[in-house]
Amino acid sequence: MSKRAVLFAGGNLYKMPKIKAGDLIVAIDSGLDHCRKHNVLPSFAIGDFDSASPGALAWAKAKQIPLLTYPSAKDKTDTQLAVEHVLTSGVEELLIWGGLGTRFDHSLANAQLLLFIAQRGAQGIVSDGQQEIYLLQDQLTLEPQDGMCFSILPLSLKLEGLSISGARYPLLGVHIDLGDTRTISNEFLEEPVELSLENGIALVFIYPNDL
Repeated sequence: MSKRAVLFAGGNLYKMPKIKAGDLIVAIDSGLDHCRKHNVLPSFAIGDFDSASPGALAWAKAKQIPLLTYPSAKDKTDTQLAVEHVLTSGVEELLIWGGLGTRFDHSLANAQLLLFIAQRGAQGIVSDGQQEIYLLQDQLTLEPQDGMCFSILPLSLKLEGLSISGARYPLLGVHIDLGDTRTISNEFLEEPVELSLENGIALVFIYPNDL
């Protein structure tokens, strides 16, 4: 049983993830195009396939990749369907690569899926290969990365007791309301950044400082 799943969605993909032996690889609709481009063979593809290119679909057929096809008129995004499907296999970590793109509603929905994943006992990351999004509930450690910054935004109505250590702008036990921008654009130093939260849920964004 794979402990980690790498899901290729159809958003931007500036850099491929490091795929490990034993990873469960899944293509989500036009994520098939990313897999085809980078010669990554998914275990299956899932979605309504309204955005996958004809070339990617032909490639999947030639490679005998199973297609789990859903109707276009449905109550969930293709990415949520993929997440639900792989969670039933007992994975502990989900990487959603290509999860950020030009559709802000889809990008935000994918970020919110991190809470859906956590509520089912797993951990998730959403990325376009350039930016990464994590969920913060209790504690989170961020390893220092040259040329990168990070931001924290509430996902709940308020954050209580937010502390940041090891960063350029530390905080100790502060409260942040939804809509407050105080925790945008912090910087790594040479040590790991430790984040802790007494109550609430937040999204943590890591991104290049030249964006």
